[in-house]
Amino acid sequence: SDVYAAGVMLYELLSGQLPWQGAESATELLSQRLEEDPIPLRDVAPHIPQPLADVVMKALSRDEEQRYPRAEDLGVAIGEACAESW
Repeated sequence: SDVYAAGVMLYELLSGQLPWQGAESATELLSQRLEEDPIPLRDVAPHIPQPLADVVMKALSRDEEQRYPRAEDLGVAIGEACAESW
């Protein structure tokens, strides 16, 4: 959950919006989270370098097995993506 939560925060920091749109209640937002993939980060923030967008989207994967196994792994991936991009 730490990796997922960090992914949501990064997405919002980089794009200015949540990874899902249109929910009018917390219940609807939870339903979207469980049933829909997040909007691709570069669809809403095309200025974000692709390597960093890929890291954020992996952290937001609905399939826990597809996410980074530890927050440390996410941090390393962010650093590598930033070094590659900038």
